Amino acid sequence: MQRAVAYASMDTIKLLVEYGGLVTDGGLVAHASYAHNSGQPQRLEVVRFLLDHGASVDGLFMENANKEIPDGMAILMGRQTGLHCAIWGGKIDMISLLLDRGADMNLSTCSALKTNGQVISPAELARMTGHEDIATLLERRSDGAHTSSN
Repeated sequence: MQRAVAYASMDTIKLLVEYGGLVTDGGLVAHASYAHNSGQPQRLEVVRFLLDHGASVDGLFMENANKEIPDGMAILMGRQTGLHCAIWGGKIDMISLLLDRGADMNLSTCSALKTNGQVISPAELARMTGHEDIATLLERRSDGAHTSSN
């Protein structure tokens, strides 16, 4: 399912789910978000479909990796959700979708690839990757969330 949500057509993904493919297991949203960064078509629609069918908006990219076997991708990707992938890709459309669907704006990330092994916030990730506009958006939305809950 990870490869399918990253690269397959919506028709293929729907067919897989119809025949028992699980969308609630692992970081499928993160995989689709990651593929969106490289211009893979229809990933916004894929993420909507996944979320509508119970996928976790905050699932981790390497959530189902075998912890017993060291993996280069796990080391590079580290702890990243779909929101983190969209931030470092500068994809406002995916960021907005994920935030609107409840992505945790305060969930920290750490990866060898993007954060040099530092544990940082989504806003810090945006700044580190040169997306000041996204950092500002996240901080504004975070302030609004804190204000409305008081």
